[in-house]
Amino acid sequence: MFTLAVVIGFLFTFFGRKLISPIIFITGVILTMFIVILIFYSTFLKSNTSNWVGWVVLASSFLLGLLVGFILVKVEKLGGFILAGFGGYCLGLLIWNTFLYLLTTSAVLFWIFTIACALICGLLTFCLFDQIIILATAMAGSFVFIAGIGIVAGSYQNPFTID
Repeated sequence: MFTLAVVIGFLFTFFGRKLISPIIFITGVILTMFIVILIFYSTFLKSNTSNWVGWVVLASSFLLGLLVGFILVKVEKLGGFILAGFGGYCLGLLIWNTFLYLLTTSAVLFWIFTIACALICGLLTFCLFDQIIILATAMAGSFVFIAGIGIVAGSYQNPFTID
C-alpha cells in the first residue's frame, strides 16, 4: 500500500494535467472500488463473513471500477467533475482537520462540509476546467502521498478519527 500510495500521489501531484486521461481512469477505478466496498461492508457483509466472499467483492468492485474508469475517460467533463470532486473532498478534509474540528465534533457537519467542498470544486470544473484540474490533482495527490508515507512512518492519525 505504501508504494502504491506514494507512486499514485506523486503522479497526481506533479503530473495531474499532463496525464489527465490516466489519472481520470485511476480515480474512477479507486473511487468505484472504495464506494462498492464501503456499501457492501457497511450493509451486507459482517466480520465473520468467509474470506472468499471478501475476495469476490474486491474483484467485482475492481472490474466495475475498470468500466467506470473507461467511461470517465471517454466523457472527460464528467471525469473532470469526479476528479475535482475528489480533490475538493481532500481540501475539505484538510480544512476540517486544520481547525474546524476544534469547533464541533459532529459527524454530520463533517460530512456536510467535506461533501460541499467536493461539489463546489466539481461544479467549478464546468467553467474553469484546467485550473480546477490542476488544483484538484495537486490536493488529492498530496493527500494520498502523505497518507502513504504515514503508513510506513506510523503515528499518522486517521483523518476520519481526529478529535
